[in-house]
Amino acid sequence: MSPNAKEGIKVGLAIVITYGLALRFEWMSSTWAAIAVAFIAQPGEGQSLYKGVMRGLGTFVAFFTSLFLLALFPQDRWMLLIATSPFMGYFGYKMRGENEYLWFVA
Repeated sequence: MSPNAKEGIKVGLAIVITYGLALRFEWMSSTWAAIAVAFIAQPGEGQSLYKGVMRGLGTFVAFFTSLFLLALFPQDRWMLLIATSPFMGYFGYKMRGENEYLWFVA
């Protein structure tokens, strides 16, 4: 039996068992229990953790970049704007490659 068929059977049995328990204990809405099982069974483990790490790294990149630029031009808004433009261009360029979410957040 293929791995996809085995996974489908496991998810189907989990939903049936969940519905059975929900009806046995007279939950108000057994549908939400089945939806929870379906969401948990979706592939892509670790994706939310990866996205959280990328969000944190992007925040640190933006934070240190902004501190660097503000230290260079603390009182001159036009020079700050001109100095920010290459960084924004670089971050925009990096959004199309690997770790694009990190650069999008930055």
